[in-house]
Amino acid sequence: MSYQPIIIRHLTFLSPIQPSATVLFNEGTNVIQGASDTGKSFIVSSIDFMLGANPPLKEIPQRIGYDTILLGLQSADGNEYTLKRSVQGGSFTCYEGLLLEPDEGKKLYSLASKHNAKKKENISRFLLGMTGLDERMLRTNKKGNTRMLSFRELSKLVVVQEAAIIKEGSPVETGQYMSKTFEYSLFKMMLTGIDDSSISPTGPSKEEEYKTKGRLEVMEQLLEEYEVDFENSIDTPEDLDEQLERIEQTIDKRRESVSLSERQFAELSKRRRNLWDISQENKDRFDEIGKLVERFQLLRDHYESDLQRLGAIKESGTLFVYQEQIPCPLCGTPPDSQPQCSACEHDVETVVRAASIEATKIQTLVVELDETVEDLHKEALMLEERMGVVNAAMKQLQNDIDTTIAPKLTEGREAYSDLLDKRSDLVAALKLLDKIQKLRKAILEHEEERPEEVESVGENIPKLILDEFSKLLEDYLKKWHFPETGRVYFSEETKDFVIASKPRSSTGKGLRAITHSAFTCGLIDYCAAKGIPHPGFVVIDSPLVAYKEPDGEQDDLSGSDLKDRFYRDLASREANQQYIVVENEEPPSDVVATINLIKFTKNPHEGRYGFFPVVSQSV
Repeated sequence: MSYQPIIIRHLTFLSPIQPSATVLFNEGTNVIQGASDTGKSFIVSSIDFMLGANPPLKEIPQRIGYDTILLGLQSADGNEYTLKRSVQGGSFTCYEGLLLEPDEGKKLYSLASKHNAKKKENISRFLLGMTGLDERMLRTNKKGNTRMLSFRELSKLVVVQEAAIIKEGSPVETGQYMSKTFEYSLFKMMLTGIDDSSISPTGPSKEEEYKTKGRLEVMEQLLEEYEVDFENSIDTPEDLDEQLERIEQTIDKRRESVSLSERQFAELSKRRRNLWDISQENKDRFDEIGKLVERFQLLRDHYESDLQRLGAIKESGTLFVYQEQIPCPLCGTPPDSQPQCSACEHDVETVVRAASIEATKIQTLVVELDETVEDLHKEALMLEERMGVVNAAMKQLQNDIDTTIAPKLTEGREAYSDLLDKRSDLVAALKLLDKIQKLRKAILEHEEERPEEVESVGENIPKLILDEFSKLLEDYLKKWHFPETGRVYFSEETKDFVIASKPRSSTGKGLRAITHSAFTCGLIDYCAAKGIPHPGFVVIDSPLVAYKEPDGEQDDLSGSDLKDRFYRDLASREANQQYIVVENEEPPSDVVATINLIKFTKNPHEGRYGFFPVVSQSV
């Protein structure tokens, strides 16, 4: 085995509608510095995501519209690769070369997101192979049972996020009971370069074996099944309680968001329904008016016919009075026989007058009818205008529902459903973990009853190596002007470091962040110097947190030069080590020229706004 470093060359987010977001990294020291909410910590979680961490990737408004992530890597032998993954997670695609956009002509293969000890086509074994750590076996318990290392377990030592850097626990351990032995074995391998593949599991004596074989076999078989189920049930087994708490908080927020969208949808739908009712009322009245106008037109035609008939009677009767005698226009009696006519009284004037009176009445009805029709036409025009306004309002409401509320509601419900599924997985995993821990305890209690227990050999790290590594950390802290620096040593009991006779976990979070940084940087430096395999890069989020949020006076380092000395020391490291540091604090001016400084200004008119282009910032 030898030191085979990986160099992270770039992190890129791609979008079909937004400009790409890219940050480039060099060998040596890279510092991403700038104000809060510019995407600095998001870069750290995104790198971890592209090294195999599984969803959810942190949601920030600036990420909306981006669907693909690329991570450019360079191996120790100079080969260059680009990993592609959806922001939703899932498998990876590996391309040859450093690409800022996918090129299907350079596609090499697909890589599964989960570690598989039996198959190499996964991101974990791909990265382990690049570092020379593939197929390394580490002990999982005192009996000497072993399993293969995954890159996710190794990544905890090289990607240190802000929550981890200030935690009270040991930087060697994640705090999970079931993984303590494995994590300590990993730390041992990183310092010695030797894994546990040579260890054979120990067992009870023959006499005890006959006595307890049945019970142990059942419990161990059950435990093994539980462990396999647990490993397959959850992508990130660390800090399950914290994960559940975070996802509960996210579910509450998402529930509120979905409820708000549902209320908005219901309100717009109600308004649309009310407008529809108004529109239908107007349309019904408009149609009714149309039918009335048609009927009134027929009535008017009838009136016109009556008026023409009465007019003819008046005209013919008048002419009859002033002209010579002619046959009676009413009964046709010849003039000479009219005095003897018994069919009518020959009173033409009376008939003409009656026709005139009747015509006058009909003309009055025609005027009233025309006025009614005119009123109906006016009402129809008003209804037509009103229907136009109502229909336009309905169309706008429908557009708002279709383009804004409905998609948001659908997306929110899908996300809410996904969160519920994840919560269900976490709850199931916690229950399974509880069963595993109880079963482990039962097995341990059963094993303690044995008169002779033989533990695996080589459990502890050689003291000489621990002292050498502890001295390296002590030198770093002195070089950085760490307060109250004294002798540093590793406690086998607490699996953590003691600094100047004070347990590291008992210091404030700012001092814990500095000492955790010293551990992380010291481990890569130690492995590089000894030729021991290590990924060759570290990513550290907020190592100088004491400057921002000190716990107390002893934790307040703002008046010291520790920050400048920290940056100068990293800038002086060997070229075969890569440091990516995310901080609010800017390096001293004499260091800036020797490192790759990526500065986010949070000012759209000055320099680079943040990780994502300013056009994608939420308004």
